[in-house]
Amino acid sequence: MSSSAALFTLSDLAVLEFQGADAISFLHAQLTQDVQHLAPHQAKLGAYCNAKGRVQATLVFWRTPDDTGIQALVKADIADALMNRLRMFVLRSKVSIERLPVHVYGYTGPSSLNGLTPPQDTPPYTLSRMPSQHLTWISAPQVAQEKRWWLISPTQIDGAQEDSAPWQIADMQAGLPWVDQSAYEGYIPQTLNLDLIDGINFQKGCYPGQEVVARSHYRGTIKRRMAYACTKAQYDLGLASAWAGQDIVQAADPDAPCGRIINAAIHEGLLHVLLEVQLVDLESAEFYARDAQGPRLYIQALPYRLTKE
Repeated sequence: MSSSAALFTLSDLAVLEFQGADAISFLHAQLTQDVQHLAPHQAKLGAYCNAKGRVQATLVFWRTPDDTGIQALVKADIADALMNRLRMFVLRSKVSIERLPVHVYGYTGPSSLNGLTPPQDTPPYTLSRMPSQHLTWISAPQVAQEKRWWLISPTQIDGAQEDSAPWQIADMQAGLPWVDQSAYEGYIPQTLNLDLIDGINFQKGCYPGQEVVARSHYRGTIKRRMAYACTKAQYDLGLASAWAGQDIVQAADPDAPCGRIINAAIHEGLLHVLLEVQLVDLESAEFYARDAQGPRLYIQALPYRLTKE
């Protein structure tokens, strides 16, 4: 990504709002993350799982302006399904769940752009509101020391780039996974490295799939992890959406899939992916997308270790 300021339209993300007297306690009982102790100027990363511990959604969430509810970023293609599923468990709780009619953008660079000036000196997952402009800023994980923000606006902002691939690639370089329809229920949270990037709270109470997640954590049985990889040569790649969910194979055993692509983006003819494979294969295996005739994927470093200290 460029070091100059840039604004990207993130139409692949949507915002859900949870309101009502029981909204916070309800969501606390549903997510892998601590919702009850969320500070007013803090955002957090978390996941929603099924009873078998398989992730149905990853979320970045924060408190509403009145401090009584929660708003959350999720992938747009699963937003309605997630909202309807959570409504099934509301029962007698005083909770309403709605999809907000807002626009989501990605902003990079420290300087002003198109009349927008980002907050200064905000560490990742810090919430900043600008009431006069009706804007909400959430600082995203930095890549190569470049500052990034998710920007939520009730109205469309002119001048944003429609091609969001550079922003999505930066998420991959930061090791931040987004579960969409292609990755739905495909992974436990640890496979997505959520335990390594503060997306799981192991001290909180129960939530769907908590027993499976905790067992994997305390027994140290995490054998598969998420890694970032990209091609070094240009290929006839088509659409990035066609690569999400595709198998990964090794040159040494091309007939047996060894992993799968979680997220994919294409920029300047290169394919960038987050993929899940066995930890033992990461340092030595030669990976290809789809099959041995597909694009070769070269593993790149993430900003965090794939094994706990």
